[in-house]
Amino acid sequence: MGDLFAKQQSGLPTFKIADPVRDEELSELARVAAERLRRAPQSHESYAAGK
Repeated sequence: MGDLFAKQQSGLPTFKIADPVRDEELSELARVAAERLRRAPQSHESYAAGK
């Protein structure tokens, strides 16, 4: 598939932290949680205070 830093690249990549196929449900839960946080009305002061 290519040569990167003198190492032959082939096959599917391995993921060290998360596998997008295996962790699809977790990824969706994280996306929903992030969207809720993005939409939540918070000021910078309340965020810094941990409220």
